Amino acid sequence: MKQFLPTGEKLDLISRVINFSGDDHVFYNPCKIEIFETIEIILTYTNINLTEKQSEDVLKLYDLFVSSGFVAKVKEAIPEEELGYLHSSIVATINEIYRYRDSAMGIMEQIVKDYKDVDMDARKLLEDLGNNENLSIVKDAVTKLG
Repeated sequence: MKQFLPTGEKLDLISRVINFSGDDHVFYNPCKIEIFETIEIILTYTNINLTEKQSEDVLKLYDLFVSSGFVAKVKEAIPEEELGYLHSSIVATINEIYRYRDSAMGIMEQIVKDYKDVDMDARKLLEDLGNNENLSIVKDAVTKLG
């Protein structure tokens, strides 16, 4: 069992936890972070190798590791500074992702990503909005939104 990881392996572990813990909307579920951080620590610091079948049900695997007391034993053997560094780095990286995502640059990047395949014809849009029926619908919607 390892008590220390080289920096490159730590960075890889942190990246895996972040990649597995986020959803399509770049929301990081704290429960998923705990689950994947724990599993990655076990797999990286011990000589345990899982088959593809064993890796399929991550929640069951996590429950097995925790309920057997294995997680506690593994974390006992790893220096607190090492575990603390990993956890604080995961949290700091997620905070930076949120900060970037909420910045003007992040928002613009998301808009471009979301709408890059949308082909908007401005002339057609103006024609559609110029139609009295459509204009009435837009006015009603704006009024209802306040």
